[in-house]
Amino acid sequence: MMAVRWLEAIDQKTPFGLKLAGAFATVIVVGVISAYWLLQDTMVATFEEYSAQTSILHAQGMTPFFAYYYEKTGNWQGVERLLAAMSSAHGPLGEHLVLANTSGSVLGPSDSHFNGQTLSQTLLDRGAPIMVDGQRVGTLFANLGTETPPLLANRFLDSIRRSIFGAGGAAAGIALILGFLVIRQLTRPLRTLSSATHRFAAGQLHHRVKIYSKDVIGQLGSDFNTMAQKLAKSEGLRQQMMADIAHELRTPLTVLQGNLQGLREGVFDPTPEFLTSLHEESLLLRRLVNDLQELSLAEAGELYLNKVSQPIGPLLDRALKALTQPIQDNHIVLQQRVAADLPPLRADSDRIVQVLVNLLSNAIRHTPRGGSITLQAKQVDLDIQVSITDTGAGIDQSDLPFVFERFWRADRARGRRNGGSGLGLAITKNLIEIHGGTIQVKSDKGVGTTFTFTLPIEENHVQR
Repeated sequence: MMAVRWLEAIDQKTPFGLKLAGAFATVIVVGVISAYWLLQDTMVATFEEYSAQTSILHAQGMTPFFAYYYEKTGNWQGVERLLAAMSSAHGPLGEHLVLANTSGSVLGPSDSHFNGQTLSQTLLDRGAPIMVDGQRVGTLFANLGTETPPLLANRFLDSIRRSIFGAGGAAAGIALILGFLVIRQLTRPLRTLSSATHRFAAGQLHHRVKIYSKDVIGQLGSDFNTMAQKLAKSEGLRQQMMADIAHELRTPLTVLQGNLQGLREGVFDPTPEFLTSLHEESLLLRRLVNDLQELSLAEAGELYLNKVSQPIGPLLDRALKALTQPIQDNHIVLQQRVAADLPPLRADSDRIVQVLVNLLSNAIRHTPRGGSITLQAKQVDLDIQVSITDTGAGIDQSDLPFVFERFWRADRARGRRNGGSGLGLAITKNLIEIHGGTIQVKSDKGVGTTFTFTLPIEENHVQR
C-alpha cells in the first residue's frame, strides 16, 4: 500500500512531458530488446538449418568416394583410413564425418562418440545414402551430433548479433530523438493552452491562443478561442445589461425622489394631477422590474409554461381585441390573412398572446397614422408561421442584428413612455424559443418591417 501511494505521489509530481517521454522510451527499449531476441533466435535457427543443409550437401558430395571404396573392397573394413584421408583433404569439416552401415551401426571415425552405437531409422533418413549397384550400402553424415557451429560460424553469428544490437541501438536513439521532437510539439500547445487558461481565469478575457496545426491539438486551441470569444461576449453583455438596468431604473427613481422631496418641502401641492403623475412613474418602474424578472426567468429556462393543445385563431383574436382601441385611434388599416383549417399548437396561450401583443404593439407604435398592418398565419412544413408586417419607417440594416437585444430601441429619441422599456422584443424572442420556435425580422428603410415567427404544430397532427 505504501509503495502504491509513493508511486501515485511520484506520478502526480512528474510533469506530463516527462511521463510521456518515459512511456515513449520504455516502448522503444522494450521493442528493440524484443526485436533483438526474436531476430537472434530466428537468425540462429536459420543458420543452423543452413548448416544442416550444407552438411548434407557436403556429405552427398563425398559419397562417390565411399561408394568406390565399397565397390573395390566389398565391405567397410579399413574405412577409417578413408575417413582420415577425407578429413585431411576437406579441412576441419572432415573431422566430423560419421559413417554407418545398412543396419545403422556406426563404423567410424574411431574418435566419434557415436562409434559403436546404432542410429535410428529416422536419423538414417537424414544422412546421405551411399549407393552401389542400385543398393544402399551405408549412410554418410557430416557434423552429426555437433551442437555448436565451427569457430568461423561462431564468429559470423557474433558479428550478426553485434550488427543487430548496434542497428537496434541506433534505431532506438533516432526514435528517441524523433519522439522528443513529437513530445515537444505536443506539449508546447498544451502549455500554451494552460497559460491562456490561467490568464483567462485572471480576467484577461480577450486573450487568444495561436493555432499552429489542424490536428486534434489545433482543434482544441480553436475550440478554446471560440469558448473565450463567447465568454467575453457574454461578459460584455452582462456588464452592458447591468449598466442599462442601472440607467433605466435611475430615471424613474430620480423623478419619484425629486417629486416626493418637492412635495415634502412644500414646493409642489398634492393635487390629483400631481399624484397621478407619481403613480404613473411607479407603474413604469413596476413594469420595468416585471419585464426584467420575466426576461431573466425565460433566459434561465425557468419560466413556467402551461402548454395545451389549441388552434392559433383564437389566440390571434385575443391579441387583436386587446389592441382594438389603439388601432382605431391611429386609423390603422388591419389586414388579416389567416389560412383555414390550420392544425393546432401545443403552447401556453397566455404567453403566445403576450408575443402577439408585443409584436402588434411594436407595429402600431411605428406605423404612421393611416398606415396598414398585415397579420398573416399559414402552415409551413411542420410549423405554423405567423408574420406581422407594418408600413412604418423601417429599421436600418446595421441595426437589425441588435433588434432582439435588451434595452434596444429603433428610435433612440423615444423614451419609456412612448418607446417601451426596450425589453419587449427580447422577451418575445425567448418566449418563442422556449416553445421550440424561431423568430426573425426583415426591414426595408422607408417601406416597413416584418416580424416572422414559427411554432411547431402538435405532434399528434403531424402527417406521417
